[in-house]
Amino acid sequence: MRAPMFAAFERAGHGRRLVIADRSLDIPSDEEVVEYGGSSANALDRALQLLYRESQVTIMFPDPPCHYPPFPPDLDGAEWAAYNQFGPVLRKHGITDYLGGDGDPNDILEFAYRQDGMDALVSPSDRISRIGFYPLISNVDERRLFVRTEDPNPYACATFVIGHAQHGQSVS
Repeated sequence: MRAPMFAAFERAGHGRRLVIADRSLDIPSDEEVVEYGGSSANALDRALQLLYRESQVTIMFPDPPCHYPPFPPDLDGAEWAAYNQFGPVLRKHGITDYLGGDGDPNDILEFAYRQDGMDALVSPSDRISRIGFYPLISNVDERRLFVRTEDPNPYACATFVIGHAQHGQSVS
């Protein structure tokens, strides 16, 4: 792991939102940003190795209509490249309730579209309205740490709230 990212993790403290950001995500100029030269999946892996979580990991989900119909979607398109890289990382850390994971394949509760108002496809006939990824990471009342990666893939962003080390385990 690169020293600046490790040092930022040490300073972050619990309750702070960690945002793994691909190179296309617009980050406000007044935010703390750590540059990470690798992929977003690799940065998420390092973060999950070192930090406890107070929240689920939320992955940016490709916007409709690229994923439905059909359901489950065809995961081979370019818009799914980051998603396919996050999958092994999530499994490695025991997070399996995601599309294509070991849990219920219809459970995408750890995913968010970019904007509010888009329906999350929970099953072919069941959609729920969810908060978007951008609004989730844009709460000005929440302290944030951004890890800017060099990932060229679209939707290569993830976030979670850093938890207490005293808890001894992560939320999954």
